[in-house]
Amino acid sequence: MTIEKDPNNKFHNSILIGIVEKKSSGIQKDAEPDPLPDVTCHPCGLSSAANCIKEVEKIMDAKNKDFISATITRRADNCVDFVYK
Repeated sequence: MTIEKDPNNKFHNSILIGIVEKKSSGIQKDAEPDPLPDVTCHPCGLSSAANCIKEVEKIMDAKNKDFISATITRRADNCVDFVYK
């Protein structure tokens, strides 16, 4: 999932579906920065999804980013988790 502020972009607030590739190893090299902690939002309807997008946009504003990517995982309660950095 990608959330982007530019409404003229064809991929503005898009969802791409694909297979997640496994990382080759969990070993971090010295040159790699420490990973950012994951942020999770659990929308379960239109209003909670809109609230999640607002929260993501606040983070984007705070980090001065124009877009952010997230993974979506379906949960047993028929809702989803958005996980982003």
